[in-house]
Amino acid sequence: MRVGDDRAKSASMQRLLKEFKNIAFHDGESVDDFAMHINGLVASLAQAWRGNGGQPCGEEDPCAWSPIR
Repeated sequence: MRVGDDRAKSASMQRLLKEFKNIAFHDGESVDDFAMHINGLVASLAQAWRGNGGQPCGEEDPCAWSPIR
């Protein structure tokens, strides 16, 4: 695996984690749409986590709070 691949995976995981932490219910958004958004984020995080070998993605250890256990 190339160093660039690791950086891309790490950046993707950090972006997903930030989006998950900052998720908010918006005015006019249906509960179903919000639930689909959360489910999509969790699925993407799970895929990124497994693709990273279950390793922390950088400065922050997502194991401390991640919904993926």
